[in-house]
This record gives sequence, structure tokens and C-alpha cells, in this order.
Amino acid sequence: MKNYYLLFATGKDRSGIVSAVSEILFKKGANLEDSSMMRLGGEFGIFLIFTSTRKNFMEIVQPDFSKIRANFGLTLAMKKISKLEAEFIAPERDLYLVKVMGEDRPGIVFKICRFLFKHKFNILDLETHRTAWGKKPGYILFIEGEFQRSQNFKSTQRALSRFQAALGVKINIDPIPVGAI
Repeated sequence: MKNYYLLFATGKDRSGIVSAVSEILFKKGANLEDSSMMRLGGEFGIFLIFTSTRKNFMEIVQPDFSKIRANFGLTLAMKKISKLEAEFIAPERDLYLVKVMGEDRPGIVFKICRFLFKHKFNILDLETHRTAWGKKPGYILFIEGEFQRSQNFKSTQRALSRFQAALGVKINIDPIPVGAI
């Protein structure tokens, strides 16, 4: 019988963190099911779901994870979750990628998310990155999600030019080809 776990870890970004964590899981017989790993500023974060057939997996892996905590200075925690909590939920509709680029300023994420919410858009994944925008700090925002109905995409496209002009950013919303995921 499969047992499901959620692991989360954060620490200063250093080469080898993903390799060390995934090696332990692999050597102890675990299988990665779903994950998100990223660098935020100078920090690195891991958020992953994995399975194991071992009932006492958390006890078995603790000595190895203690070494990783010490070697990489990670805050690392793990908990058992249900099959339902770990279950992959396939998108019910077509997926879209929202790309936003512009000068960095407070409120961009909030205003974009509120705009999308009003147009019946469900956010599945969101990433932000700081960059250069001419001589000023820039901002890039990627949002993956789905509209409740295909008409919502069309109405969003119509409202987009006014909204992006008012916000002072460039926004593209593109369908993600079905075979791309």
C-alpha cells in the first residue's frame, strides 16, 4: 500500500540541495509524485509530494534528513497526507499562460490577480521575477490557470488593453497547447 507524504524545505540557495534531497528519497524507496522547487532571492525552497510503501518511512529517513539539515542549513519538515490530498487534479478546461512585464511597483500581483478573478480565471501556478526595465527595476509575472468558460477568455481579451495601459505593464494571455503538458 502506498503512503503519501508532503515535504517542504527552505534554506540559503546552494548547489546540491535538490540532488541531496532527491537522492535520499530515491535510496529509501520513495517516488516523487509532484513538486515545485525554486529560488526566491537568495533562498531556495522545495515543496514536494512523494510516496513510499514503507509504513515507518518518516522514522527511517530522519537520520538522513538530519544530516541534510546540518550540511545545507535547511529548515526541513515532512508530514503524512492522504491519497486524496496528494491526488493530481487534471485541469477541467483549457489552460492559459498569463505573462506580465513592466516596471516594478507595489500592487502588481494583487491588481492582476483581482482582474483575473473578476474574469473567472482560476490560478494554478504563479511565479514572479525581478529584472531590469530600462534604467528602472523591472518585474515579470507568469501565471498559469484556467477560465471557467471559454467566453471568459474572450471578454478578458477585450478588457485587457485598457487594463494594461492603466497599470503600465504589458500583458499577454496565451492558450497552452494541450500536448505541451
